Amino acid sequence: LDEPTESILVVDCALMGLSPGEHRFFSLQEARTRKCLAGISTHEGDILRTLELARQTGQRIPPMDFMGIEPETILPMMGLSATLEGRLKSYAEAAAAHLNCERTL
Repeated sequence: LDEPTESILVVDCALMGLSPGEHRFFSLQEARTRKCLAGISTHEGDILRTLELARQTGQRIPPMDFMGIEPETILPMMGLSATLEGRLKSYAEAAAAHLNCERTL
C-alpha cells in the first residue's frame, strides 16, 4: 500500500507502578525506557531505541501512542497471567475506543 499509516497504537506490558492488570495510555513523548541493552540487535527488543534509529535514518514515524498494561510478573514463560487473560476483551475494547477517539479529533 502506498497510503501512509494514520496512527499506531502499541499494546505491551509496562512497569508503571499500577496494580497488575491496570492499563494506561501514553504518547511516544511520554514513553521512557528502563532497559539496559548492549546495543541494537534482533535479540534485544526496545521499540523506543528502534524508533530513534528509524528517525535518525530519515524514516517517517506516524503518530504513535502506547497502551501500557501493568504486568503481574515478568518471567520467561509462555502465556499471560490469569489477571491479564481475564481482561483481554476489556483491553481490546479500550484500545479500539482510543483509536476511534483519535480519528474524530
